[in-house]
Amino acid sequence: MNFRTVCLRGSASEIASQIRWDDTARIDAIWVGRMLSMVNAIVPALVWKRDHGVITMEIHEVREAFRLRSIIALASDVDVPEPLRRPVAVYLSSLAGYRAEDGDNQDSHVVEQHGWLEMTLNERISGLLADEKPEAAQTAQKSVG
Repeated sequence: MNFRTVCLRGSASEIASQIRWDDTARIDAIWVGRMLSMVNAIVPALVWKRDHGVITMEIHEVREAFRLRSIIALASDVDVPEPLRRPVAVYLSSLAGYRAEDGDNQDSHVVEQHGWLEMTLNERISGLLADEKPEAAQTAQKSVG
């Protein structure tokens, strides 16, 4: 199943397994751990929101959900069950210098740490989407020919 379809219909574990970075030789183990922590904290809450009609989990929504301000908002979204918000808050507290009371106005160190993870995650998502294009082109050719 391609990444777009997994986001629209898959379970949290299916989505997370596709997002997880598989080129660990390129990334320090600490950052791999932080990436896993972020993905495993956020994806279950996103799937809950998808399954309850709040979002559709189109690719742009997935990317937006991994922005720092979106994660901060998700951690305090009372419409999401607390057991799904708790791991999000734990991820945020793992960012050195993060202070919940500062809301979106976090220290530059927090923004840099998360920014690197967000950039790496977006690179991964772009790679997954690029892998889909040849398949989509073949399908389009078959329907025309």
